[in-house]
Amino acid sequence: MQTETELTLSPQEKFELWRYPKQTTHSTLRAWDASDLYLVNELKSENKKELNMLIINDSFGAISCMLADIHHLSWYNDSKVAALALDQNLACNQIDLNKIQRLTTLTSDELITKNYHKIIIKLPKSIAYLEFILTLIHQAGLPNCDVLLAGKASDFSPNIIKKLKSLYDDVIPSRIVKKSRYISLSGQKSQTLQFNYWQPNKEKFNDLITDSAPNVFSRGKLDIGGRFLADNLPSIAEHAHILDLGCGNGLLGLAILKQCPTVNVDFYDESAMAIESAQHNCLLNEFNLDQTRFIQDDCAKTAQDTHYDLIVCNPPFHQLNAITDHIAEQMFTDAYRILKPGGELRIVGNRHLAYQQKLMAIFGQCDPITSNQKFVILSAIKN
Repeated sequence: MQTETELTLSPQEKFELWRYPKQTTHSTLRAWDASDLYLVNELKSENKKELNMLIINDSFGAISCMLADIHHLSWYNDSKVAALALDQNLACNQIDLNKIQRLTTLTSDELITKNYHKIIIKLPKSIAYLEFILTLIHQAGLPNCDVLLAGKASDFSPNIIKKLKSLYDDVIPSRIVKKSRYISLSGQKSQTLQFNYWQPNKEKFNDLITDSAPNVFSRGKLDIGGRFLADNLPSIAEHAHILDLGCGNGLLGLAILKQCPTVNVDFYDESAMAIESAQHNCLLNEFNLDQTRFIQDDCAKTAQDTHYDLIVCNPPFHQLNAITDHIAEQMFTDAYRILKPGGELRIVGNRHLAYQQKLMAIFGQCDPITSNQKFVILSAIKN
């Protein structure tokens, strides 16, 4: 019986594909979806080889693994976890990691230099991020490059279709297969595009200015969970070492620097744009960068043991479209390792999530600090 990590394209093409971190063997979650398969099968049916191809937002590297043997691939993703997943799945399938060139940034100059034949985009959750990607492609002006945008059919909203038609003469949707489709884009229209990379938040917290890059969660508005935690921070000793874990645009770390300007704050997130936003906002609010560090990481995997006095965290409970608590659990486990004895992890979470039980299992104790109709704030002390 085929498991959820085994993918068969043909009798000669079989792949072992995992999410990152690896899901349990009985999990129903997959590292690919129907749109990945649909798109790859269509590309393989063209019988073209050695095309210069860029793949954007391939979350676990499934598309890249399936195409690595026939095309020259470049790969870009904002996510550290996606990069780790790509390496993991290439290794699982004995594919040379050097077969795929990883781009750490995406610019129109990069697109012009590489002269891609095809650019494949997995439809991102963030419409602003999609607009950013399409604007760069448009600015590069690649007349011989086809763009393919793949995803769940229901996620192609009227606004997305309208945006695509404003950029391209030919916007050709595929048939819907297993609730998925791809859209072929060609015939780029001549126009000057403007895209605001930095989106200011409409509401300030404690007079802090916070901008967000295109792929940052809650772009343009204050996340209500993060604000609730920022309103309920503990008292902080001078010169303490603080970690804003899963920092997003850096609101919690900024609020701590505003409350106690002598502390040292590290900002960790798996999104490069989140780290960029946190650093941008520290500069925007004129904080001393000598007291801060900005690190893209898988939770806090590379952080030093027993280093922090306080960790603040607003953990996610989604990975892509799947509801899951494994990211929060990894954050809690990392936090226990890197806190000093007596150090505190303070988190905010939706009331329905079982975070208190998980923190009890890791820390041995966990206390509720306060709650409202939607959120609860929890504190766990490392003994």
